[in-house]
Amino acid sequence: MRASIKPIQRFFEALKTPSSRLNYPLWINQFFEYGHIDGDGLVNLKLDEIEDLIFSYIMRLKNKVDKGYYLIDKKTGKKTFRKLSPNSLRPMIAPIKLFCDINNILLNWKYLMKILPPQRPAKNQGAWTNQEIQKMLGATTNLRNKAIIHFLSSTSCRIGALHDLTIADLKKIEDGAIVWVYNEDLERHRVCLTPEAYRALMDYFAFRAEKGYPVTKDDDPVFTQRDYKTPITYEGSREILAKIQKTAGLRGLKAENKIESKAPNHAFRKRFETILVNSGLHEKYVNYMMGHKVGQDSSYFKPTDEELWNHFKKAIPLLAIDKTEQMSQIHEQKTQELTEHFQVEYKEKIENLEEQVATMRKSLAAETYLRYRRLHGSNREKWKRILEFPEIREYNQACDIINLPEKKIELTPSERWMKQKKNFEASKIYIGERKKTGASDDELEYLEYDCNVFSDGYKP
Repeated sequence: MRASIKPIQRFFEALKTPSSRLNYPLWINQFFEYGHIDGDGLVNLKLDEIEDLIFSYIMRLKNKVDKGYYLIDKKTGKKTFRKLSPNSLRPMIAPIKLFCDINNILLNWKYLMKILPPQRPAKNQGAWTNQEIQKMLGATTNLRNKAIIHFLSSTSCRIGALHDLTIADLKKIEDGAIVWVYNEDLERHRVCLTPEAYRALMDYFAFRAEKGYPVTKDDDPVFTQRDYKTPITYEGSREILAKIQKTAGLRGLKAENKIESKAPNHAFRKRFETILVNSGLHEKYVNYMMGHKVGQDSSYFKPTDEELWNHFKKAIPLLAIDKTEQMSQIHEQKTQELTEHFQVEYKEKIENLEEQVATMRKSLAAETYLRYRRLHGSNREKWKRILEFPEIREYNQACDIINLPEKKIELTPSERWMKQKKNFEASKIYIGERKKTGASDDELEYLEYDCNVFSDGYKP
């Protein structure tokens, strides 16, 4: 005798994406509560009874759109007046339709969908600006969180892709990387990491190695929870992003025109697509890196890693978050163009760009100096204990650039030696593990360089 499968089990088996697994159960349960029924009871009703129930539920939702409703806090009993957006109704009806379809309940959905109210122009259509992303980076000192922000800014991948990423999905190319997202899914495609984003990710990996969890195996997660080994969850990623944006004063930020307000994750995607288009990338490359499927492109458009990277490079200067990095990338790109075509005629322009970079470095150094003072106060003896060597080096370099040598953190030889030794040993462990797993010569050369930078030339 074949085991019977409950209708609600079929429904849950049909949920594929993290977003649907999070929201669909909530919405289907709201419908069940309204009808005083469960999944088993629904499938046993007659078709016209089910249709009438759904019709009645839609009319109730429309009433919440037109007249609003009161949301009651179960703890405090406080009432808050709300109005349901007409754009919310289709997502709320979608799980009911899925439940019916997966359980072979054939209804006239064309008729039911026609009674939904007309949709309004979508809100949250704005894109994050570089200044806003800088605020996010300044709102956290956690290297993982900084790497996540850089990753989303550089790749435009949906936040639901982060928890599945492994080291096998990364491939270094020049001073950046190619990354496979949704690698086990039909939506799999490649994205690129800017040099700035790649360095942020390598800093995070070095920190994990220092904590005793080197990133060496192909199946090691790219982003982890606080134990440095368990993959981050979809919910965890959303919570991290929400907390950072709230700390930065960007959560719930509303423009005068609500259409220009910003969605927490998709505002990264809107920024990315706009920059790629403005940088002159071909439409096929833009759609590919955005994960958009257009016609037969997903079947026939197959750029190599090198082709993808060479097109992506055009957008790197505008994708860079740090102002100095941005100016440096623009300077590098412009210098290359001028050298190839108009080296003599445009020598003055090159010099002007170099002056702009120098001015920008002073401005960024001043911001760095003030940020450390704001975060850690004026007790520099305390800083010696809590700051890592790269942070002390960054602060001291800023003091040199803005000509405040008396404000530098001066370590005694023994203090300096201990911090250098700690960074050097952690980096060497990581390099040794990467050698065992067959890392390329280019990667090992970069890691050796990184080791020398982090340990300031320390030699055992």
